[in-house]
Amino acid sequence: MYRITRHLFWYFCRFFFRFYCPLKAYGKHHLPEGSFLICSNHSSHADTAALVIASGLSLHRFAMLAAQDYFFNHWFKSLLLQSLMCLVRVSREAKLSEMKNVMKQCKKISAKHPTTFIMYPEGTRTKTGKVGSFKRGSIWLAHKLNIPIVPAYINGTFDSLPKGKLWPRPTPITVKFGQPLTITLDKHNSSKQITELSRQLQQLVIDLKENDHENN
Repeated sequence: MYRITRHLFWYFCRFFFRFYCPLKAYGKHHLPEGSFLICSNHSSHADTAALVIASGLSLHRFAMLAAQDYFFNHWFKSLLLQSLMCLVRVSREAKLSEMKNVMKQCKKISAKHPTTFIMYPEGTRTKTGKVGSFKRGSIWLAHKLNIPIVPAYINGTFDSLPKGKLWPRPTPITVKFGQPLTITLDKHNSSKQITELSRQLQQLVIDLKENDHENN
């Protein structure tokens, strides 16, 4: 049942991003063949669908890290959303035990097939359209899973479907993918490195916003 529902929904998304909010994707050649983590700015509930469609990759290989207190706070919402996409429960609390649980979920999924995880390091949707501070979890997770991070910037979803709005406005959407970032940590100084890499990742996403990319 999930398979049928997901395919119907993503056919709708393809139509949506072709005709209603026409989408252009840049930098697809940066996407690795194996498992990897996409880290993007977060402006709208349309962001995940935009990233999936822009990537040109098969839907079955995607999994989104979703806030437990928002996406799993009601059984019907949880059931509906999981029928549309593979979700990984994430607590907003920065506890090591919680992150270890996320890592276990991700390892279980990626053991079946190469997986593209989607994570929004800001932790919530922006209210201003500007890129907020990145939390440290994405760096830790990529290191533990031994996968690269692909920075991405999404433009247009804030204008189309900002936080608090229920229906999107027709707006052109642009998605830019950057070069993969390989995470290597020194176990004796990992905390400081994670903080520095989080800032570096945030800047890479901002740079994608400011720089032009060749279409691929």
